[in-house]
Amino acid sequence: MGFHPTNLAFRFLLEVVGLVGLFRLGFEAGSGAWRWVLGFGLLLGAMVLWASYRVPGDGSARGDAPFPVSGPVRLLIELAVFGSGIIGWFVAGPAWVAWSYLAAVVLHHAMSYDRLAWLFRVDAMGAPPFED
Repeated sequence: MGFHPTNLAFRFLLEVVGLVGLFRLGFEAGSGAWRWVLGFGLLLGAMVLWASYRVPGDGSARGDAPFPVSGPVRLLIELAVFGSGIIGWFVAGPAWVAWSYLAAVVLHHAMSYDRLAWLFRVDAMGAPPFED
């Protein structure tokens, strides 16, 4: 279920909403022109982290891994990006968006139990691709 097209579309939507929350976190933390610098800085930093550090053979990334990492490291990266987005929505509001986003992230990971189990078994040296 972790690589079902509907779940991947849901995951993409969660990534976008999380990145918006992260931008809003930076924007609210700064003042003046620094609001924009901090907002876009956090946004771009998270995007680079998300896109660059991947697990070889992960079907959600078409198998590309510019900087290969193990499955548990990738899970920590995902937790950091999704978690920062959740915090951003709680800080910048509205609260119902934060709670809804948190519930959606939990639902997505519950539906992706097979991918999570695979990530816990894979190393950064190129484990076999995920078999659906």
